Amino acid sequence: MSDEASNPKLPRNPGSRVAIMGECMVELSLPQGLTSSARLAASFSYGGDTFNTALYMARLGGRVAYLTALGDDTISDWLLSQWQAERVDTALVERFPGSLPGLYAIETDDAGERCFHYWRNQAPVRQLFDDPDRRQRIFDRLADADVIYFTGISMSLFSDQSLQYWLDFLTHFKHSGGVIAFDSNYRPRQWPDPDRARQLFAQAYSLADIALPTLEDEALLYPGESSNSLMERLRAYDASELVVKQGVEGCTLFHADMQTQCPLENPVKALDTTAAGDSFNAGYLIGRLRGLDCVEAVSLGQQLAGTVVQHRGAIIPMASMPTATKQ
Repeated sequence: MSDEASNPKLPRNPGSRVAIMGECMVELSLPQGLTSSARLAASFSYGGDTFNTALYMARLGGRVAYLTALGDDTISDWLLSQWQAERVDTALVERFPGSLPGLYAIETDDAGERCFHYWRNQAPVRQLFDDPDRRQRIFDRLADADVIYFTGISMSLFSDQSLQYWLDFLTHFKHSGGVIAFDSNYRPRQWPDPDRARQLFAQAYSLADIALPTLEDEALLYPGESSNSLMERLRAYDASELVVKQGVEGCTLFHADMQTQCPLENPVKALDTTAAGDSFNAGYLIGRLRGLDCVEAVSLGQQLAGTVVQHRGAIIPMASMPTATKQ
């Protein structure tokens, strides 16, 4: 089976309409080695796993709309203006009067590994699918997309009823010829009941044409299972393209009935691993939409992620984007 035939539904066009669902929060980057006696100084930005992917896809020339909710405050206004300047389509952003966007802070250790602190329980995105008229309006607009991408973090924002609405819509979208991409991006803090996460992720994986999980996340969700067992579990969902990210070991690619090891081409020392997987996903997805084969798309994702981890925060300066990722 050829690589082209491995996912016949995927449109080979960088102008394909991609819709990405999730939450973007205000980001505070805390100084390294922060102690209780240290003077707090933080840089102010924004980020969120799916938004990071949306922004990097837009920078790579993708036609990307972001589905989320914000308040009607000046910070929400600022976020919208920043996103629009990055060429992210904000037509799917809902505004909730009297609400404020979520907030998170990042601390990193000497190895670049990060720790997050969240203030997001009242974020307006959690109400996104509650109102039936709003929900129908959103789903009507999403039906025009060619590709929809979401993550386990996206799913953690919603009640079981809201998630059922979402998964029912995705089932219809898939049957209508749309392409679905999913990354479990499991975070234990956001899933007090791991069994609930396992059940819902299984439904999401069963719908995914492109699955982009991280092996470390899957190991957290299924503690005690070997790497081989986790791989077999993921393969059983039968996504047309499965890319299992493995940190410094690169990734394992399953496509067209083949398994391919993809080591990192240019390993780097990470300053901050925030958005490493998110940016990889952006590079991979836009690579496939450009018509690259799966291995070439992995390379594009690795190049972008390798640059992102050498900067603090989720979003790197535009000037720092690697030239190899540009059209």
